[in-house]
Amino acid sequence: MTGLSDGKAGRNCGCLWLVHSNPVQVRNLGPNTADHRKLTDQTLLYLDTSFGYWMFRGPEAELLTGLASLLELHYTTAFNSADVVTDRNQFVTFGTNSGRLDAVNLTFALHTEIASSTIIRAGYVAPLRDGNHRFFDHEFTLAVIFRR
Repeated sequence: MTGLSDGKAGRNCGCLWLVHSNPVQVRNLGPNTADHRKLTDQTLLYLDTSFGYWMFRGPEAELLTGLASLLELHYTTAFNSADVVTDRNQFVTFGTNSGRLDAVNLTFALHTEIASSTIIRAGYVAPLRDGNHRFFDHEFTLAVIFRR
């Protein structure tokens, strides 16, 4: 989850682009039968947007100094299909034939500041797609941050 701005309402947008490749060596049974190939990860685009609203801000209060709600939308897409590397005998396979991925998740969170020294942030994440584009059923996250 991203942070909140100092204003009454905050917005945050982000974009991240990753490209990776990994060498793969497959040794088949028998002499001099090693295959050297390259397994290239999919090129992924991550788009995120978040909105937050301070429902309460009281920096001088003794206990509860801030309470905010957060809503985030996370979108991940692949620009290419996944690589598949198989040995000569088709005994060992690395990669997947599932094609491109397209994942969309929605996060709801509550951000609580206690005595200006502790932050408690609880959130729930729900995937908005089905099938191969859904990587989990739901997620709960809890973060506790102590400041000096």
